[in-house]
Amino acid sequence: MIDNQIQIDYRLIDKSELSKKNGLISNFEITVDSCKVELDYEYKGEPNNNRIQLQLSGKINQKSIIADYGLNPNIELPYQYPKSFELSDTNGDFIAVPHNQGIYLIRVDSNNKHLIKYQTNKFQTCFFVDNLFVLVEDKGFKIVDLADFKECLILFDNEQKVFINAIQLQGNQIYTIIQDVEINQMKLFVFDKLNCSIDNYSEYNLADLIESKHLSESLKYEKETKLAGIPDFHYNSLIDSWRFVTNNKWNSLIGRIEDWLQPEKHGDYFIRKERYDYIELDIKTFANNVYTK
Repeated sequence: MIDNQIQIDYRLIDKSELSKKNGLISNFEITVDSCKVELDYEYKGEPNNNRIQLQLSGKINQKSIIADYGLNPNIELPYQYPKSFELSDTNGDFIAVPHNQGIYLIRVDSNNKHLIKYQTNKFQTCFFVDNLFVLVEDKGFKIVDLADFKECLILFDNEQKVFINAIQLQGNQIYTIIQDVEINQMKLFVFDKLNCSIDNYSEYNLADLIESKHLSESLKYEKETKLAGIPDFHYNSLIDSWRFVTNNKWNSLIGRIEDWLQPEKHGDYFIRKERYDYIELDIKTFANNVYTK
């Protein structure tokens, strides 16, 4: 485990910074430096194996991804449609295409393709950072070097009751926000990109790094929920309610936090007021280069 000094700042963000995608999205388009990309996933059926049958079509600069790039149009996915993902890197050199066994990375100028395989059947998202590609699943992630396709991979076993909420790469650090459902807390795992291993990381409780009291005083939004009774569940800390939300910045840690007030009796039911907002975490670490097992 790496011993790090760590500092976390945050800022409240405006709703305009969030992605507004309602319902199931089956068509994806982007234009980067005159390179136009179109992907379409057409629903075909749902057999009794918990997988969705889709037919893929699309174009990259008028070239068919089926005929010209050799992708199989028949897809079975363990989810309805690909979730939020970054279709292209900033230069338009690579295109990401979610498929059966993983994400195809297509090199636009050479028509070459490379499959980055899933580790689980719970795809979360994927995006590009500089010369890297990041594939995020609920129990693991891959960092792929686009120069030689070498992979840094992390996979938590099923006995560990932890799930990945979000990932951010900064320098040689991989910041991973983890939901520990067994103790109902949000954690930060910091991996070293140059020595990436499931046995080599620093672990922190977010509640120990962010003061909830001052954060609670800044929440802008409020809503009410009707309840049949008073639930036993509560968050250990306000920051433990943090959940990633899709936004306009791929390599970021933007989430929603909720402050649940005590329910009040109203006739045959209870009303619970909930104050909430959206924050972006800004994490800095200062490695002491101390390693322990």
